[in-house]
Amino acid sequence: MPFSASGEPFKPVSFGNINGVLDSYVGNGIIDYDGTERKSIYAIAMLTSTLQTAIPLIVPSGKKDLVTSPNRPLVIPTGVVINRVSIRMPEYGNRLEGASSYGLLPQECNIVGTTGDRIKVSPTTVTTHTTVAPSLQCADSRYTPDSFSTAWRPSGVADIAPPSWITTTAAPITPQITVSNTGNTAAGTGVALSQPGAIAFIVVWIDLESDATPRRLREINLPIPPG
Repeated sequence: MPFSASGEPFKPVSFGNINGVLDSYVGNGIIDYDGTERKSIYAIAMLTSTLQTAIPLIVPSGKKDLVTSPNRPLVIPTGVVINRVSIRMPEYGNRLEGASSYGLLPQECNIVGTTGDRIKVSPTTVTTHTTVAPSLQCADSRYTPDSFSTAWRPSGVADIAPPSWITTTAAPITPQITVSNTGNTAAGTGVALSQPGAIAFIVVWIDLESDATPRRLREINLPIPPG
């Protein structure tokens, strides 16, 4: 079996051999017949009982050894077409699930904030607070668990100027979870969990497409040595 530069087993991805979710940590994508590489990448942001107005988005490694394979920040590279950005708030876990509920909302725990504030996916600079979508608004001092919002590019729609996400990147972008005020002009009060010590994760999905990079020899089926 060929191996990647990281030493991990590598298997080419095509339309016929996908089971479950592609691995964002290693950059799995699908190469279409027209030479376009399409990726659906995900990242998580941690909510705690402390109010936050800016929360980093992290791509989890999925490895037990986080020393050699640490979680890494989500960065969207230059020259990719952004087709969709979505945000989904944590859902409630089941008491009977035990450890498998890690990252889900504990029972009777609320996602609290200031009425009118908006929680959103936005860049860390320039359009941090002016980005409008995707966003979810706080009502009655709470955000709705398992609620979601999406900004997406319908078929045939051209790039939209910032602060829209529907664009082609001219420089790397580091997205984050941002809490903005009602008018999307400045930071809001923040978002937190109502139970001390609780932890829950927001999930963000971003769909990208770009010109496919030619593969290296070690990324395809290596020829069998003669003899």
